[in-house]
Amino acid sequence: MLKKLPIRVIVIGAGDRGNVYARYSIGSPDELKIVGVAEADDLKLKIFSEKYNIPKENIFKDYKEVFSREQFADAVFITTPDRLHYEPALMAYKKGYHILLEKPICNNPIDLIKLSNLVKNNSEQLFMICHVLRYTNFFGLIKRIIDSKELGDIVCIQHNENIGNIHFSHSFVRGNWSNSDRSSPIILAKTCHDFDILLWFTGKKIKRISSFGSLTFFTKRNKPKGAPLRCLDGCPVEKDCPYSAIKIYLSENKSWFRTVITPELSFESLYKALKEGPYGVCVFQSDNNVADHQVTNILLEGDTTIAFTLCGLTSEISRTLKIMGTKAQLRASTYKNEIEITEFSTNNVKRIQVGFIEGFHYGGDVNIVKSFIKALTTGNFKEYNLTSFEDSVMSHLAAFAAEKARLENKVIDFDLYLKELNNEVKS
Repeated sequence: MLKKLPIRVIVIGAGDRGNVYARYSIGSPDELKIVGVAEADDLKLKIFSEKYNIPKENIFKDYKEVFSREQFADAVFITTPDRLHYEPALMAYKKGYHILLEKPICNNPIDLIKLSNLVKNNSEQLFMICHVLRYTNFFGLIKRIIDSKELGDIVCIQHNENIGNIHFSHSFVRGNWSNSDRSSPIILAKTCHDFDILLWFTGKKIKRISSFGSLTFFTKRNKPKGAPLRCLDGCPVEKDCPYSAIKIYLSENKSWFRTVITPELSFESLYKALKEGPYGVCVFQSDNNVADHQVTNILLEGDTTIAFTLCGLTSEISRTLKIMGTKAQLRASTYKNEIEITEFSTNNVKRIQVGFIEGFHYGGDVNIVKSFIKALTTGNFKEYNLTSFEDSVMSHLAAFAAEKARLENKVIDFDLYLKELNNEVKS
């Protein structure tokens, strides 16, 4: 059934990502209206509900309360922590809501297969995962170039995810994704984005996966001599340390990192968060355990290969890639917003400036909300839902297989891996 504008949405999880997607309603109130929220944190709940003028009866501390009521919106945005994605998604689906779910879908492959089996072949309910890279002008243009056959047939792809050293220290050493026991391995939490676009580019099935990596730098053995547990407690190297919490969170730099550690951006609130919370802990003394660098090699059908590298020790936050085809090669950098194509027959080089797009993820955060709304108002899920649920499942399974390969030091036969998972679900 087609939905009328504005699309009415309940946000499950009023943290940073919840605000990123909900913010679209402020600039386009005729298209999107936030009518409910569920958030366990009292301060986040208060700020969010006031910001979006949500009726008192639609403000919840527990998302289970949302789904105990009759359906009172068109859709839900689920932006809870990774470990709390699966249950609210399942509840929302069974209640009949259309769903925009922050990645990852869930943090274990068995739940992923179970959910996939439940929702497949349902053409009436939109279940979209926030693989926002597909919705950017940058990666969308690369996909169109590939499909035009200007490069010929793809033989090999080299793709780098340059996380940025400060971003890595914030999110994967001190932050929500620092410990896989509480969230997800980095190859899932961060890189299912990249596996999604790489499989989208090629349109081919995975045959085998290997992966290597470790937590090398952000460990206790690299703690500076005399460094206290917290940066605020008189660290002797604080002034020279690039990971000083004082520099990152209390300086004049108004970065997005600050909005994550506290929703109230006064100096007092920020200082309290650093004094008491994980973001004030020395990066060499946190309880982080996710890899700070990882290499994954993927063999696709037709012997196309992908070499993927993620690294937390880079000066820039970007994605860089090189695609080698039978007719031409393509180089691209999100940092430069540039795509370069070299034609083999003439050696002619064509450079394309994509142009700067405001917002996170190169404009993908805004575009995915737009696409979600268009799909619901036109009923054309295939055109606007560029990432099918089945595609999202496959990118996640690639990440799970890569982590298994890394931990077990083996090459994963992907078909066998899927067969074993399905057998485990059935048993």
